[in-house]
Amino acid sequence: MAGCSRRSVLPPRRSRARLPGGPPAGPRRSDSTRTPFPPWTVSVHSIPGHTPGSVAYAIDGQRSVFVGDAVQVHGAANGFPGYLDPTAYRTSLEYVRDELRPQHLYLGHPYRRADGTPYGVELDAAQAQEAIAHSLAIEGRVTAAACGCLQAGLQETDSPYSPFARVAEELGYTGDPALEPSPFFTSMHGYRTHPAQNA
Repeated sequence: MAGCSRRSVLPPRRSRARLPGGPPAGPRRSDSTRTPFPPWTVSVHSIPGHTPGSVAYAIDGQRSVFVGDAVQVHGAANGFPGYLDPTAYRTSLEYVRDELRPQHLYLGHPYRRADGTPYGVELDAAQAQEAIAHSLAIEGRVTAAACGCLQAGLQETDSPYSPFARVAEELGYTGDPALEPSPFFTSMHGYRTHPAQNA
């Protein structure tokens, strides 16, 4: 397998989404990036990675940011972060951290810390910074393990994590990979299908 080197990707973009009385749905290229939603204005930011269509909704002037499943930390009940495109996931986390700088961050689930304790779904500024920093750190460790596994060659074994048993072992991951959808295998598929982007 060829190297697993991270390449630069385009930064997430801002676009418009349908809100009551608002413009058409879905991310699209547009000069207008804000939608009035009295008494607020809401910006929609494309933050792919968890899925290609992941978006963040930011209430302008308040730095309240709704990210859904785009900030995974250690994942939800399964204990592993799930994302389809590892490079886009990292780029989007950096964008939320550096550009949106949330004072309030709203998650789609009570994602977990390393010790298994859940964050709430509403985080203050310090918790948001912690969750994003931990998400980036975890993504870095998963990238190193996944790329090492791919470079060594995938090995089919009787492990429930096969052919990525080496990744689970290196990360100390013991969650049930059979839960559907499996964030472990979803993320590993992302590394397997985008190997030239990640390292």
